[in-house]
Amino acid sequence: MYRDKFFKPLIQNVRKKNDNVKDIAVIESEILSELKATRFLGIGNPSESGTHLLYFFRQENELGKDDFMHSHEILSFDRDGDGNVSLKMNKPEVKRYILLDDVCGSGTQAIQYSKKLVSEMKAIDPNVEVYYFTLFSTVEGMENIRRESDFDLVDCIFELDETFKCFSDGARQFRNEEYLPISQEFAKTFCEKYGINLFGGEHCLGYKGSQLLLGFTHNTPDNTLPIIWGENNWEPLFKRYHKKYGFKYN
Repeated sequence: MYRDKFFKPLIQNVRKKNDNVKDIAVIESEILSELKATRFLGIGNPSESGTHLLYFFRQENELGKDDFMHSHEILSFDRDGDGNVSLKMNKPEVKRYILLDDVCGSGTQAIQYSKKLVSEMKAIDPNVEVYYFTLFSTVEGMENIRRESDFDLVDCIFELDETFKCFSDGARQFRNEEYLPISQEFAKTFCEKYGINLFGGEHCLGYKGSQLLLGFTHNTPDNTLPIIWGENNWEPLFKRYHKKYGFKYN
């Protein structure tokens, strides 16, 4: 993600601004300046998977701790002599913020994040760049975020098209269906029957009908079929740790 979505395009942009020079020594200082003006963040609550990804992202790309920041560090309040409060960018020297996520289904979370934070950032500094990168995303999710958010760049490593939906017409899970022990129709009926009890009618095939088969070592997203992670009087195939909103102790 760092190499293909950020670092290589950055080098290309710097070269382009310098008459497409190939000598890295000529543009090295400018690249370093751009790197110092970039910060990486996880999307969502600090306890969620987007921020969980940052630890491994830092290790894998040999980045420093100062290359990262919390979302609450982006903006700060300024009070004048009359007591009037205004918002300002806490680190005006930072020109680029890159938000990282593990999976994007419908794009709802990223869009909400944009409306709450990115729009405020753009109102203060229209020139600030804010990117959203995720490991996996549905085509629909990418389109929704690009259309409904203020991110300057939205991209993913692996895009999940309609063939990754278990019960779409071109589902890859049911290619050569005549040789399979069960039909797609039977599987869909089965998943809907148990999914309704596990996650409700609207989401019986995954959040907003995602119909995915996707899991990570740290969690199984709710975009995956509920019969994979749902718990009842059985042990799920893959564990899902649900988000619990509010406080543990009330």
